[in-house]
Amino acid sequence: MKSQDNAKSEAVRSSKKEHSLYKEIDFLLILKTLWHEKITVLVVTGLFAVAAVLYVNTVEETWTSKAKVLPPLLYDYADLQKQTAKLLPAFETAENAANTRFENPFTALLESKELLKNFIYEFNSLDNKKEFLSNNETFKKYVNEHNNSSSSTKELQTWSNKFSAAQERNEKNVYNLAFESFDSTTSTDLLNKYIEFTNKKVIQKTELNIDSLISQKRAELDYSIKLLQTQIQSKLETEKKRTQLALQVAEAAGINTPINTIAQQNDEIFSIHIGSKALSEKYKILSKLDLDDLNIFEPRIKEYTAKITMLDNYSRDTDASFKTYRFMNEVSQPLYKDSPKRGLIVLIATLFGIVVSIFIALLKRFLTVYLKKNR
Repeated sequence: MKSQDNAKSEAVRSSKKEHSLYKEIDFLLILKTLWHEKITVLVVTGLFAVAAVLYVNTVEETWTSKAKVLPPLLYDYADLQKQTAKLLPAFETAENAANTRFENPFTALLESKELLKNFIYEFNSLDNKKEFLSNNETFKKYVNEHNNSSSSTKELQTWSNKFSAAQERNEKNVYNLAFESFDSTTSTDLLNKYIEFTNKKVIQKTELNIDSLISQKRAELDYSIKLLQTQIQSKLETEKKRTQLALQVAEAAGINTPINTIAQQNDEIFSIHIGSKALSEKYKILSKLDLDDLNIFEPRIKEYTAKITMLDNYSRDTDASFKTYRFMNEVSQPLYKDSPKRGLIVLIATLFGIVVSIFIALLKRFLTVYLKKNR
């Protein structure tokens, strides 16, 4: 029984030695095959390396300039605040003048977060990007040097997509601005210029909104004046008719001069107690009144007219400027390009070339042995 167990264990040890020997033989065979096909390995690997070098030296580089912006502070747009403050009296009424919580109609337009929101919206606007690039000399030069006129539209779309503004993660009112270009100087220059271009766009639209509020208020005041004038004219026509009738009654009663009686103090429908002479003069005066005289009867007409004059005389200070954003990190010139990563690309291509060359060498060996066996 023991002799049988010894025989089995001996057989197992012998099998393991043979398996280890086969492994060693296979590994040595692979090394010999690769050495024999070393020219193939070197050529294929070299081709991959050379192709990688040619690629990284011909592909266009990309450099990305970045900036980080926040909502502007009050002093960043103080000039516009001062200008709109001059208009506030024209927006006050008798009711809200007494109210200490008078709502400034320009607050919503000039709120710092709203200004930044508008800035980001305009920055990401595709139409604004295209307008900016279409008038930019750097872009025009690039198109002329690298493309024909038929592909300029495609380049315009491509370059437009290189501008981006995205919210900082976990920061509600912080945004990252970026632009990608073929060199660091161009990337920095165009991002700075586009930020300035976008700021001007926001300023223009903010001023248009202010003009819209002014026009709306002016139309409201103009309508109020016309309404008051119509009401007063109607009252004056009624008063003229009453005066005319009173004059007829006074003349019929022979009352030429004012009289003072208890009955007349209480007065009836017609004020005949002042006499026909006074009534006649009153009628003449009422007949001569024109629109400019109506504010005698309604002071609000003069007040509203003054407000309209204030709105009409409003003019923006062309020298004033303001920012709709504030830099947290200003635009800086990138020190390193984003792509291509030359060293990494060449290394990966070389390693891939080695793998392919080994495969080719072993395939050649296999085909050689196979053909010999089948002869």
